[in-house]
Amino acid sequence: MPHYLCLIRAGRNAMGCLSPEGTQNHVEKVGKFIQSMHASGRMKAAQPLEMNGVLLAGSQGKFQETQLGRAPEGVAGYYLMEADDLEEAVSLAKADPRFDDNGWTMEIRPVMKVEGIS
Repeated sequence: MPHYLCLIRAGRNAMGCLSPEGTQNHVEKVGKFIQSMHASGRMKAAQPLEMNGVLLAGSQGKFQETQLGRAPEGVAGYYLMEADDLEEAVSLAKADPRFDDNGWTMEIRPVMKVEGIS
């Protein structure tokens, strides 16, 4: 079954505008979603990411490093899911309860299978 990588993007205020109770509720809802997807065999991996890091660009031994964390939106986490096709992957992602709140987007991309790469 094909794998799909979902890059979860959060606007600066996606979590910052929630009260402590709202944050706890959000974490619990998303946690239950991930657990149910894992139990169904569709979710292979899911982790949050810290909003800081480095964007690295390079060519011919010269590199440019840009600090992440200042942009109005950043990758906040990822899912690695199995689905029959892209349409099903999108449908599964739409069930994510984070879309009950404002400030979230998700990039869903098929993972290519290349012989010789694990």
